[in-house]
Amino acid sequence: MSQVNLTTAVQNDETTSAYHEEVVESNNTDLPSGDSDDENDINDFYNRSHELETSYDLNGCMKDLDAAIDVFKYLEACSSQLPEWHQRKIVLSTSHLLIKRYKELHHEEDINSAISLYTKALTYQPSSEYRVYVLQCLADAYLFWFGVTRNAEALNSSAQRYEEALRLVSGVETKATLLNNFAALLKYKYYRLGLGFEDDIEKSINLCKESLSILPPNHGLRLTVLENLSGIYRSKFEMHHHEDDVNAAIELLAYECNSMSSSTSSRVNLLENLATTLIFKYEHLGHMEDLNAAASHYEELLSLSTEKLGLLP
Repeated sequence: MSQVNLTTAVQNDETTSAYHEEVVESNNTDLPSGDSDDENDINDFYNRSHELETSYDLNGCMKDLDAAIDVFKYLEACSSQLPEWHQRKIVLSTSHLLIKRYKELHHEEDINSAISLYTKALTYQPSSEYRVYVLQCLADAYLFWFGVTRNAEALNSSAQRYEEALRLVSGVETKATLLNNFAALLKYKYYRLGLGFEDDIEKSINLCKESLSILPPNHGLRLTVLENLSGIYRSKFEMHHHEDDVNAAIELLAYECNSMSSSTSSRVNLLENLATTLIFKYEHLGHMEDLNAAASHYEELLSLSTEKLGLLP
């Protein structure tokens, strides 16, 4: 492997922040030298950046996060001579840190840089699992960008990355999570922002149904998907006032509740969701039987809570 003097790269980089220069000067033994093995050099950089990030997480000092980003930027600048797996790690680590800083400071250059680096990461050719992971990261980055800029194009870009990831994914749990997250994005885009199309809602329903179809009956992720799907049905009802939509949410939750053991925490959560949905329907349509059914479910919830606390004789 070609020799890369990473210390020289750091010392000659004119973009070095004042704080990071202080770090280099005061912690010279932590940084690699031209005489050390390349792998040790790089690991020293990884470790130093991890220490700085950990310090930021514990103390909230932005200078630590800035310095951690600087370390990876130096590595990224001279990474072309490194093995590809190192290049991938450097690009992804830099992106993650930039996203973390963007969440705090909302500097557009950070999110733009992170998106560029995630896009660069897609040019590498490892396993499809790696590509799916990067696509998820990129989809999330576009969502973070939208959260501050309200740029509708960011949501479209996020949706495109979900679609590509779903074409590649193989693992059941990862696929179910992607399906559910994509459905939530389409729901948000349509109902909260008015930026979607009617087809988006039907697609979000189908995505949730597909997610449920591949998950085992007692899988912990089912509760999340069920709550998302019932919420989509409720939102659809609020938009169009078709009773079939709210009934679909009720039937879905009731079926799942009846399929679960009474002692599971997931069933308790579904029962509460079911009761809330029945009250929601009563408030909109005024059917007393819905209110009575909600009351019955709350009585069951109270009974389950009492049993758990050991208060029954």
